[in-house]
Order: sequence, then C-alpha cells, then structure tokens
Amino acid sequence: MGRGRVVDTIDYLAGFFDGDGSLVLGKYSKGLIYHAAIAQKDPDVLYEFQKGMKGLGRVVEGKGGFTGNPCFYWRVTRREELKKFLTLVGPFLRTEKQKKSRLLLRMVNLRGVSGQKVSEEVKRKRRKILRDWTRIKPSFRGGNISLSYLAGLIDAEATAFRSSRNQLTVVVYQLNLEMLKSLKTQFNTGSLQTDSRNGVGRWKIKSKPLLSRLLPLSRKIYVKEAGRP
Repeated sequence: MGRGRVVDTIDYLAGFFDGDGSLVLGKYSKGLIYHAAIAQKDPDVLYEFQKGMKGLGRVVEGKGGFTGNPCFYWRVTRREELKKFLTLVGPFLRTEKQKKSRLLLRMVNLRGVSGQKVSEEVKRKRRKILRDWTRIKPSFRGGNISLSYLAGLIDAEATAFRSSRNQLTVVVYQLNLEMLKSLKTQFNTGSLQTDSRNGVGRWKIKSKPLLSRLLPLSRKIYVKEAGRP
C-alpha cells in the first residue's frame, strides 16, 4: 500500500470506477439483472477499493476476457448494497456511468409489494428506464478534476514504467477519448495518441511535477517507485 495514500476519498473511488468499473442493467427470462463490478488482475487493488467502500460488495476470482487468464472481480449484486454504492459514488462519477448510476438507482428503487404481482405502473417505469439506458452514449464531465480522481483512474486503467534513461512514464488507456482530452487539457501535460486498430486512446504522462504529486495518492506509481506494495 502506498505511503500516505487516501484510498477512501470519494474522488479516488469515483476515478477508479470510471476507469475500469461497469454498471449492468438488462432483462432475462426470469426478470431483471443488475449489478456493479470491477475487473482487475491484482486482487489487492480491489480489496483496497472495497475497504474504501466501507466493505460493500465482495471480491471473487474468475477468468478474464478472451484469454481465460485468472482475473479478480469486485461485485455488488444485492439490492440494498447496490443502492448504497450508487448513492455514495454515483454523483461523483464523470463519465456516462453517472447517467447510468441514476437510472440504475431508479430501477432498484422500483419494487412491488411482497407476494403480489408487479403493477402495470412499475412495469411501465421499468420499460422506460431500460429504453433510456440503451440511449446513453460515452461522455465525460470535465472541469475541476482532482488529483485524487486522477490517481484512482491511474490505478484502474494505467501502466507505469521507467525508460532506459530512468524516466518515469505513466500511460492511461481509454476508449473514452473525450475523457483523455479533458484530462490532458486540465493538467496541461502529456501526449495523446489513438490506436487506429482498436480506437483505444493513450495519454502518456512524463511530467515530473505532476507525477510527484500523484505518487502519494496512486498505488500503481507507488509500487513502481518503491518496488513493493
């Protein structure tokens, strides 16, 4: 763990979730499916996130993506825990996940009377929420982005390495190019590139003043510098 880091600040948690989190809402044969999740190769990062969330959710091991390599997941599936998570973090998210968090919170708050069929009014509201969900496009709310938010984003979505000249570099990877452009503009540093093969953007940071300020906040940079978790 990083020296002096504050992983339970709401901005850090929001940045981490914006970077690599997902909100799921959909229908299946027996009803609705909804949850919040984060996938990472390093379980320690997820346990720190869970601790920052006051114990909400659980960390489980699974297989990731098309590779089938071991991967770890933090998930919130229980209704009451999901409501707490969305209420706490949702307002501080900056990507389209903020809009999704509002819709998902409305959905989990909709429930019929125990032992009775769901009313037509509730069904109508559910259908509208599901329609609105499919219309949400990638976005990013820039302006007054904190270092804690950036540190959380880096811990979720970046790599850190040193060059042959011993220069520390952090690269943030994102499909949300609007996010990377806003970050580059606000912090006024780094270079921005897009991979023509898959559309993934890369914001490369080499600024010593910025990285030195991020060091106490970011686990990823701290581990690279200290050589230990």
